[in-house]
Amino acid sequence: MSNDSTNSTKHKLDKEKYTFTIALIVIIPFMIFFGVVLLVFKDAILLEKMTALLVGLVAAVLGYYFGQRQMGELNKQVQKAQVDLATENKKYRGAKEDALDLSDAFDDIRKDLAEVKKLNEEINDE
Repeated sequence: MSNDSTNSTKHKLDKEKYTFTIALIVIIPFMIFFGVVLLVFKDAILLEKMTALLVGLVAAVLGYYFGQRQMGELNKQVQKAQVDLATENKKYRGAKEDALDLSDAFDDIRKDLAEVKKLNEEINDE
């Protein structure tokens, strides 16, 4: 069992490492190209056209890489929220039952008090 979890963890780490490597392979040449066009050619029109062509690829890679990480974190947050919700629901049900019990006890005390007042009036009338 622990061997399976070790393999799963290793697979996740490998996948993350390869995804990061692919992201770097796409982003670094884009940044180098950007710098070369700015520093060597100093051609803003060429830079604008080439950036427009490459920005979609870079955006896709960045979105995939960071989107995967955010989805994993969001899944963890949703699971935690569901557990917290279940816990709070249990507390609410318990508090609701306690409130109903207290309400019943209050009604009983009110009836007893009314009875005591009635008896007190009968004693005072005699």
